[in-house]
Amino acid sequence: MQERLEPGSRFRRSGSVAQREIHDELLIIPIRSDPSDKLGVYTLNRTAAFVWGLLDGERTLDELVEVLCERFEVEPERARIDIGACCRELLECGVLERAN
Repeated sequence: MQERLEPGSRFRRSGSVAQREIHDELLIIPIRSDPSDKLGVYTLNRTAAFVWGLLDGERTLDELVEVLCERFEVEPERARIDIGACCRELLECGVLERAN
């Protein structure tokens, strides 16, 4: 079952990640504190990278939807679905944290 994300939810990027931009993709690399931790590298496409840049813990999901709609001329419902999926995946990977 997917975690429900409320419109007023706020998220921030984890402080224990590195990021590198290569062409049109953004690589997110969790910094391991224990050498036995699984090494993972996550690739974000242009849209997900744009959302990643907005995840500062200040904007609510509704505000993210507004910004995405303005930037990419997408319908609000589509933006809400895409942002929700992106945030859930980033939370699951451990590179995103709840800010509220």
